[in-house]
Amino acid sequence: MASEADPTLLVCSTCRKDHWVSHYDPARSYICAECSTALTTRTVVSNAPLSPSTDEPVPPEVVEARKKPANRIGTYTLVRELGRGGTGVVHRAWDEELGRWVAIKMLLPHSSAPEDLERFRREGKTAARLEHPNILPIYDVETIGGTHYIVTKFVDGRTLDTAGLKEVRDVVRVLREACRGVAHAHRSGVVHRDLKPQNIMIDRDGRVVVLDFGLAKTLEAKGPSLTATQGLMGTPAFMSPEQARGMATEIDMRTDVYSMTATLWFALSGLFPHRGESPQDIMVKIATEPTPSVRQVRPDVPERLDSLLLKGMAKKREDRYADCEELGEALEQFLRDPGFARKSRAWVLPLLLLLLGGGIAFGVFRWWPRRAPDPGPTPAGKADFDPRRFGEVRSREAHESWVRCLAFSPDGARAASGGKDGAIKIWDGESGAPVSALSGHGGMVMSLAFSPDGKRIASSGEDNAVKIWKVPERKEERTLRGHGRSLLGVMAVAFAPDGARLASGGYDGTIRIWKTDTGEELLVLRGHGKGVVSLGFSPDGSKLASSSDDTTVRIWDLAAGGEPLLLLGHTGWIWCVSFDRDGRTLASGGDDRAVKIWNPTTGKEIRALHAHTDSVKQLSFHPTQPWLASAGDDASVRIWDLSTGKEVRTLTGHADQVWALAWQPNGRGLLSGSADRTMRWWGEK
Repeated sequence: MASEADPTLLVCSTCRKDHWVSHYDPARSYICAECSTALTTRTVVSNAPLSPSTDEPVPPEVVEARKKPANRIGTYTLVRELGRGGTGVVHRAWDEELGRWVAIKMLLPHSSAPEDLERFRREGKTAARLEHPNILPIYDVETIGGTHYIVTKFVDGRTLDTAGLKEVRDVVRVLREACRGVAHAHRSGVVHRDLKPQNIMIDRDGRVVVLDFGLAKTLEAKGPSLTATQGLMGTPAFMSPEQARGMATEIDMRTDVYSMTATLWFALSGLFPHRGESPQDIMVKIATEPTPSVRQVRPDVPERLDSLLLKGMAKKREDRYADCEELGEALEQFLRDPGFARKSRAWVLPLLLLLLGGGIAFGVFRWWPRRAPDPGPTPAGKADFDPRRFGEVRSREAHESWVRCLAFSPDGARAASGGKDGAIKIWDGESGAPVSALSGHGGMVMSLAFSPDGKRIASSGEDNAVKIWKVPERKEERTLRGHGRSLLGVMAVAFAPDGARLASGGYDGTIRIWKTDTGEELLVLRGHGKGVVSLGFSPDGSKLASSSDDTTVRIWDLAAGGEPLLLLGHTGWIWCVSFDRDGRTLASGGDDRAVKIWNPTTGKEIRALHAHTDSVKQLSFHPTQPWLASAGDDASVRIWDLSTGKEVRTLTGHADQVWALAWQPNGRGLLSGSADRTMRWWGEK
């Protein structure tokens, strides 16, 4: 850490103006002279040997690498070479400012040809605008002393070609996840153009990311592209027919569909779909010969999956899936039913006619409404407003990047937002006017919660820290550390209804219960097989619900202890979990696009709500009515009437994933936050 004599650079998270402080006092708050926003601490790295932080242990290989000045590039220390190609080299490196592993891709000195530099810049610029869990995040693009480099998240894993996957379903799952990332790129107007096994990576926890947008093309781009001016680009074995023929003007989203499907073909068989003596020979076959059946080399591949492959690799673009979203949906359908077995329902109509003809139908349909109703929320009184009339009331750009989390104060007077930029901002709950800002997290703010009395805010971050802030004083009260270091840090915080306890859930797989006033760790709960993603207390504080990317929801009885109640039904990450106002209903949402409603006493699923076309990222119960709001990667907010199980309103306006959602405490409106950097207020106009 920096000593008192070291210069400290404070940066404004709003206008980005730098402020130098000679004797920085961490107990003080510093305000930008230009825009009155709170400043974020950034200690300058001097040319002196770097010393390990006293907050977190520095890996020994980093300490060793620091001894060689040649390993320093900007604020990073190069530790180990990971790979090398014709024009670039990739290193595992240590971020000295944020204390985390990163990957640095550097353009080799001899690769100074204009097309190499243009491709390199294109990769950084294009990937930086694509923020999605299945796309490798770009942290920085820099040029220092003539060295061009890109800084990305470090993924500890293997590329698809070296992952050694054997089971058909395992391979399909990976490609389905990759399709989600590329589908997001397509929605953003970007075509990858170089999809192949080496550009799909799987980390140790099974998460999938798409790499290398160096050949990416924006669909709205005008004029000559690298492909048009520098010849064929792409990897021959995975090129589409239009690429193989050099038809640059025909390249669109269906080009990526072909390459993604060819990648699946290879991953299933270990062979290229088209083989030849030379790259030119392969391209001729791609352009002219039919796609072979993968069952010729792997007979255990189901026929339906083989048909999917042949459709995705059709010679004519119009015969393929329209984009990677449609391809991903087909893969998802295969995973649900590998044989696509459609149980015949031809008997339904004749049976109903028979029942109607025999006078039995009256009894059948008379019986149905008399079934015991599923447990669920009951209205506290008829509302004097109607969510079916909701629309956008106001919006504003809130953060420099994603709005990751939101929370209202109990009285609704204030709203808090946390962003990927590491800032926490406080807003007027009604007008949306900025009030103040808090800074201190060394990375994305993952979760926020107001205490029941509104005097504190708890936050958690990518930096593995939990922080408690005093709202009136606008300063940090304490930092709670106990979670192990993990890639996504501490993903969830929640105050107990009495405010005396705070729960935090980390990607280290643990849930920790803290005493709010002292920061004492009271309890550690273990049970999830992977990271804890979301938390929610029951209204009486006796139970705590948690969700995870291990595809489970667990309900912990904090009073009785013992094993948690296990809720099974989701088929992917479960991003959100929430109790309703009386604790009789629990809702969860995840990557399988479903919102599930549960009985938290029995653990039985009451119903599933389907309307989202991509992952469900956040849920919020109405404070008095049987309404549930959901939001997700399809950029929509949806309102459900749980008394009927029907969607009553779809709210659109965000341009990207909606990560955050909260009803106003008075129930008259909703607030949402998105990866498009904006917050939007919804209500009756």
